[in-house]
Amino acid sequence: SEEGREELLTGIKPIISSEVFDNFEITNHETGLRPASKDRRPYAGKIKENTYILNGFGTRGVLIGPATAAHLVRYIFEDKELPKEINTARYSS
Repeated sequence: SEEGREELLTGIKPIISSEVFDNFEITNHETGLRPASKDRRPYAGKIKENTYILNGFGTRGVLIGPATAAHLVRYIFEDKELPKEINTARYSS
């Protein structure tokens, strides 16, 4: 949105030089959804034969994605259990 664009510009202005800030042009901007689970925790696990899921990071994907991916890799290739906090089994009844 235009409001979001202005918020970002206001945020970067103090951290880049005025020479740069006053001389760049934004040619396009886009927004995207950040999928998050209901409990705001990522989820990982097997959903069917040879099909796995790793999603629900919300805004924290860059921060916790690599560690969560490592858990999923160990689950798939080393038969290690997934932590209960990220295991899709928490949605099963």
